[in-house]
Amino acid sequence: VCDSDTKLDPLATLELVKVLESNDRYGAVGGDVRILNLNDSYISFMSSLRYWIAFNIERACQSYFDCVSCISGPLGLYRNDLLQTFLESWYNQKFLGTHCTFGDDRHLTNRMLSIGYAT
Repeated sequence: VCDSDTKLDPLATLELVKVLESNDRYGAVGGDVRILNLNDSYISFMSSLRYWIAFNIERACQSYFDCVSCISGPLGLYRNDLLQTFLESWYNQKFLGTHCTFGDDRHLTNRMLSIGYAT
C-alpha cells in the first residue's frame, strides 16, 4: 500500500517483505517516510520535521513493543490473507451514514492489532 504521491525507493518493497516474512506475528509493517522537497517552502520544511519525529521517535518506540498505531499510508505492507478477512467491511465502512474517505491507514493498522497481530 502506498499513497499516490509517494515515490518509493527501489528497495523499499523488498525490505518491507523481508521484515514481514521474518516473523509470523507481524500483520503489517511500515517504512521510513521523508519529504523530498523539504527546502521548497516553510510548510514542507515543517512537514519534514513532523515526519522525522513521527517515524524516528513515535513509531520507533511503538515498534519496540510491536504495536505501531498507524502504518502510514505513504509506505505500508499488510499480510494479504489477514487483510482479506476484513477488507470488504473496512472498504464499505460509514460514519454517521457517510462513506469514510480518510484515516484508512490508521483504521487498517487498528484492525490488524485487534485480531492479535503485531505491527
